[in-house]
Amino acid sequence: MKESTKEWKRVTKDSYENHAEQFASFTTIYRGKLKKWIDHFSDQFSKGSSILDVGSGAGRDALYLANRDLSVTGIDFSEKLVQIAKEKVPDGKFYVIDFEELSFPEGSFDGIWASASLYHIPKANLPSTLRKINFVLKNNGLFFSLFRVGEGERFTEEKRGDAVLKRFAAYYQPQELEDLLSKAGFKSITSELDLIETGGWVGLFARK
Repeated sequence: MKESTKEWKRVTKDSYENHAEQFASFTTIYRGKLKKWIDHFSDQFSKGSSILDVGSGAGRDALYLANRDLSVTGIDFSEKLVQIAKEKVPDGKFYVIDFEELSFPEGSFDGIWASASLYHIPKANLPSTLRKINFVLKNNGLFFSLFRVGEGERFTEEKRGDAVLKRFAAYYQPQELEDLLSKAGFKSITSELDLIETGGWVGLFARK
């Protein structure tokens, strides 16, 4: 039986919960341009700046940012991944939070990092989530996001480590994302494509 789009969150969350250790073992290195992007991102902040990692997973990026002397808060809807991240990054703060339901006060963070997380949201839901991200970012704060390149939205089954993860994925063209970010209140938006073995991606930087 095929799941409907309405089941995107349950199916995706269950996949991460059931295969947290395997996913964590796969997400330990930086592929393609992601290392360049996270270096550029972290270079924009002074020591102690507050960073929100949206969809922090097993804590790979949070650890990298914390090691750059940034104050990192990570959120993820998978309890098991949050627990792994807490063990990996003792200096970080991690919470089990659905990123569609961000409730931090306005202007809480100097920067927001969302690598390969927001593409799990159905396209109809993304604009409201981007507005919430904009709300919790400080004025002139920097936002990075990483999305799948392509068309449409669907469930995918992909091998990560020794596990096959079934997840919901929405696919975008760069200009489509730039328009969505602009409508959500972001400015100075730039995008760059990256093609790696897991498919095509687009990284975007934007200011509030």
